[in-house]
Amino acid sequence: MPISRIKTDGIQDDAITSAKIVAGSVAATDIADGAITTAKIATDAVTSAKIVDGAVVVADVADGSITTVKLAADAVTAAKLADDSVVTANIVDGNVTAVKTTGVGKGKNLIINGAMQVAQRTTSATAVSGAGVYNTIDRLKLWEDTDGAFTTEQSTEAPVGFSKSVKLQVTTADTSLAAGQYATFGQSIEAQNLQHLAYGTTSAKTITVSFYVRSNKTGTYCLAVDKEDSTTYKYVKEFSITSADTWERKTITIVPDSNIKASGGAITDDTGRGLRIFFGLAWGSTYTGATNEVWSNNGNHYATSNQVNWLDSTSNNFYFTGFQVEVGDNATDFEHRSFAEELRLCQRYFSKSAAYSIAADHNLDGDTVVVLVDMANGLMRSSRIYFPVKMRATPTVTQLKAGTGFGSANGQWAWYQSGTWTFYAFNSGNANEDGFCAHGGVGGAGDGQSYWTHAAWKAEAEL
Repeated sequence: MPISRIKTDGIQDDAITSAKIVAGSVAATDIADGAITTAKIATDAVTSAKIVDGAVVVADVADGSITTVKLAADAVTAAKLADDSVVTANIVDGNVTAVKTTGVGKGKNLIINGAMQVAQRTTSATAVSGAGVYNTIDRLKLWEDTDGAFTTEQSTEAPVGFSKSVKLQVTTADTSLAAGQYATFGQSIEAQNLQHLAYGTTSAKTITVSFYVRSNKTGTYCLAVDKEDSTTYKYVKEFSITSADTWERKTITIVPDSNIKASGGAITDDTGRGLRIFFGLAWGSTYTGATNEVWSNNGNHYATSNQVNWLDSTSNNFYFTGFQVEVGDNATDFEHRSFAEELRLCQRYFSKSAAYSIAADHNLDGDTVVVLVDMANGLMRSSRIYFPVKMRATPTVTQLKAGTGFGSANGQWAWYQSGTWTFYAFNSGNANEDGFCAHGGVGGAGDGQSYWTHAAWKAEAEL
């Protein structure tokens, strides 16, 4: 029978298979529109490799035909989403959870003044002397107990995206540390700000520390996390400065272990120290018994034996900025706060009467504040003086000189009486987190009178 007389209805179902069709013998023009339906296409017969780029456009896809179950895991990436393609209306209620927003938005950084912007005390190079002092940068505490010496100052040397850093400079070398000697710096985080870490429970969260560092002294340094509440635990992680005089960003992820997830790992919900983060510059052998990346209840574990001695040369410097601690397994971009916001956060721990640009212990006649005092029964009493913000706890208030022309010692305020500048020592009274009053005895002179008095003070409630 001639081929032309074979009709479609004369062909048995499934008689013509792909193996019996010569490649290229059936062209698109040979197929009637609508002849190939979904039912005639075997499951998985059409793969991405068989679809010409651009052949399937949005108009070819029926609404609702692409469902979640038809998308491979991780098939939709950020790169495949057009700008602004995901709007609020596209997100099912309840789909955005706290876990999915870790590191997103404002308030993620648990560190205050991590960009080293605020320096209320002074910006100039100041010698570090003693265990636990605040010399220049707000919220940055320094410890020094060696035969050497170093200074701290605010610096404009900074990585891209930052304008300030803290600079540490060795001024007297100590090439051989005694066992109990050390030099370090860091920040203490208020305990009530750490409750969302859920330490002391099986839900304890991982945190990530990130920072920028630069030094001419390359080698291995150690970060130490100190948790004091309940049972004291320390965690040490090494980091390396690999290129001299080059800004490097470091990232350290700290995973809570079974001890931190037990009751002894809890952080008390109060205004005390919750965590202390240390960056070691030099540690004597008493403190270098820690194992890298291990939690320990040994109170002396601040570093490993690989820690460098940064104090071994007066050529050594150390720059630091971009300090961030956040919840999560990864470091995100640094959270930049405005200067005004950062300053107010710092004033919870330190405030002063002088203008920001004037050092607290300025002793300058023209940079005092004016306070009203009255005299009664031989006692001078000031009106209540309020702090800029509520402080962490009742602070230590130190009365300073009103100026070199007025008084001869700290605590001596000055007032003008009968054509003469007079000064007298004032003490703090009735202090709390909000403010204080000042008072001083004058032997009854001037009872019933009031004076505008030149005053200077500083208040500290540091951790």
